[in-house]
Amino acid sequence: MKQSFWGRPGVQLDRSNVDVSVTDSFQRVSFMAAASRHSGDWLLALPIASSCGLKLHDEAVRVAVALRL
Repeated sequence: MKQSFWGRPGVQLDRSNVDVSVTDSFQRVSFMAAASRHSGDWLLALPIASSCGLKLHDEAVRVAVALRL
């Protein structure tokens, strides 16, 4: 068996507790987005800045994040 199988009941209980305690609509939407299926996939991306020369300057990252939010 995998660890995820054994941990699933506890994770589902914690998720339902948080879901019940969220009252504000903005917090609910943020929680649902964070809990969606592939929301953390960006953490698995490999860093390619040094090998391909695709590094953004800090200001460019700041503007991109501000536009996205």
